[in-house]
Amino acid sequence: MGTMKFACTLLLILFFGHCASAQEVAVQAIELEDLAELDFAQALPDADPQVMLLERYRQVRLALLRRVCELSAKQEAELEKIDRQWIVDEIRKISEEPNQRQGVVRGIVRFLGGRGAPQQMIQPRDVVRELRTRMAESMESVLDESQKSSLQEELAAREQALHEANTELVLCILDRHVFLSEEQRRKMRPDLMAWMKDFDREIYWQFYLQNNNYYPEVPHKILADHLEADQVTTLSRLHKFSYDAIDIELQAAQQQGADFVIAK
Repeated sequence: MGTMKFACTLLLILFFGHCASAQEVAVQAIELEDLAELDFAQALPDADPQVMLLERYRQVRLALLRRVCELSAKQEAELEKIDRQWIVDEIRKISEEPNQRQGVVRGIVRFLGGRGAPQQMIQPRDVVRELRTRMAESMESVLDESQKSSLQEELAAREQALHEANTELVLCILDRHVFLSEEQRRKMRPDLMAWMKDFDREIYWQFYLQNNNYYPEVPHKILADHLEADQVTTLSRLHKFSYDAIDIELQAAQQQGADFVIAK
């Protein structure tokens, strides 16, 4: 902490030295003593993008439980155990699991006289997906059957609303490129909805609203079944790629975590 304060003092002196008198510089340096109770530190483990995303998910999920269910004090206490440190510990476990399994395989291969495959690390986005599932299951495990039923009803309604919104957004994106008729929209909507449910990914829609040369990876069969040949040809000239929201959010969280913060 002393080193950090000295460095900050030196930087301010160098800066103000170009635009202030020696007395003014001294006053600025003395005022730095008021920062003694502040801690200049990088946000760790908060700076870990995975932790940041999962902490947001935890807070939203906990808020949902409290709105849907009337939780007892005992249940609240159990849910409080699923905290930030729980997230950090579970990330470590998930990240180590692939190498632990591969370690056994490599040992068997070496025993048989072969060469084992190199260690592989699980991707950050897969860690986030897996831990979201584990967190949801852990939170749900503290509920009674009636509360679980109420929660599932709410989650089903929430998922349906999300699929409907995403389906309409895909239709709007396609319409921007090939001018869909109302009949095409009506007939394509159920197939797009079914694809959304099976796709099991949260697509980063903002990208397509800002980039006219891309559209999501809608299955070709859906396009061929409901669009005219010239419309399909027009879409084939565009780039088709489904940008995963988790990847974009991890990048954004990484940039946020790289900044230094002042913590009391």
